[in-house]
Amino acid sequence: MDIFEEIGKTLSDEIKSTGKHIRKQVRSGPADKHAPIRSNKYLFTKNFYTKAAEWGLSEADAIDVYDNADKKENNIIIKKYTNYELGIEWSADSVTGLPVIDDIWKKND
Repeated sequence: MDIFEEIGKTLSDEIKSTGKHIRKQVRSGPADKHAPIRSNKYLFTKNFYTKAAEWGLSEADAIDVYDNADKKENNIIIKKYTNYELGIEWSADSVTGLPVIDDIWKKND
């Protein structure tokens, strides 16, 4: 095996190894429950998705609360609907400045 074949084999092995590592990271998701999951205008954490599933809510519900809130207090935003209210907890991403929505809940009247 000449030097070029050896370099080619080494590079091929490295590319395969890197690809496996990347696929593993993408499939496993963020390492901690608060790591943001990227979206267009908003960021949602894994914790948000867990809470949203528990309440039967979605990103669209959280965005509606964020954009059309009746009450804003520090990092808590609440929107009242006819028979219930939704609340979210959020913060600003330190890098992008986008809102990071970490929690959502529903309170029936």
